[in-house]
Amino acid sequence: MLKISIRVLALVVCAFAFSAVAQAQATATWVSGVGDDVNPCSRTAPCKTFAGAISKTAVNGEINCLDPGGYGAVTITKSITIDCEDTQGRILASSTNGVVINLTTTLANDPVSTVRLRGISINGSGSCGVGCGTATGLRGILVSSANTRAVKVFVDEVFIQNFINEGIFFNGRGGDLVVRDSLITNIIGTGANTGAGIRTLSTLAGATGIIHVSIQRTTVHNSTQGVRFEGNSFGVVVNSSASNNTLNGFVVNPITIGGAEMNITDSIANNNRQFGVFAGATGQSGVIRIFNLTAFHNTTLQLEIAAGGSILSNTRNHIGAPTDAPGAFVDQ
Repeated sequence: MLKISIRVLALVVCAFAFSAVAQAQATATWVSGVGDDVNPCSRTAPCKTFAGAISKTAVNGEINCLDPGGYGAVTITKSITIDCEDTQGRILASSTNGVVINLTTTLANDPVSTVRLRGISINGSGSCGVGCGTATGLRGILVSSANTRAVKVFVDEVFIQNFINEGIFFNGRGGDLVVRDSLITNIIGTGANTGAGIRTLSTLAGATGIIHVSIQRTTVHNSTQGVRFEGNSFGVVVNSSASNNTLNGFVVNPITIGGAEMNITDSIANNNRQFGVFAGATGQSGVIRIFNLTAFHNTTLQLEIAAGGSILSNTRNHIGAPTDAPGAFVDQ
């Protein structure tokens, strides 16, 4: 009888332990402005922050927002989706990064290596009393150079503002960056090569280190620079705008590693204080192709070609004067 009781007790303990593990690694979790991070992050008992929910969400699981609360800065260490499309979840990242992506899982346990961010407002504004209303955040979204493999990042319907380095900085070991239907504004750089709404720079040369970029229906304005491709970055910009920036709109300028190539179609570079479109490189090759681009009222030049750079055109563009005109379009 005693042996049976011990066995029953052991089964009960195992059941509770299994339940706790399952609860800690749920496929779907929720956060709420009135939640608590001691909760299991279920729909009826949500967590308070993204950071609290991450540890209780399984690899490639999903965190959803129940209401438009402030859910705090977060470091993402595994494939995951954070989806607040209908509620507009918020991250206030004063003097820090809003979202850091640094996958520490193994490829065997996390083969998709993908992070999806949707319907989030990321604000780097200083706290009132200490720089209230000014840009103090470091980066809105940072794909860290510490990543040991290529990462795929999808940014959809995200509003990023008030940072001093970049709105989005993809500095990983190659991978994919897709930005759609987003607004990035007031990214005011304080040093060299900073202040870009979107900046990409791979840490790995060669084909495996390429960052493949797709930017669609996205606006970058009132920043230092709009969209900037650096080393080993190749991609497209479609139906997007880089305007009213203190320096340049669209930039390709690889310096330290690999080449870079940007294909711009059906987009606008307007009222930038220096160049609408800039192509250059140092010891590399920087190529921009323009298709149906509108570039007007950029203060210095509409298009600028520096050493190592080229701008190729099919002549179906709307370019105001003055400009450092591109050569004839030649496919590559």
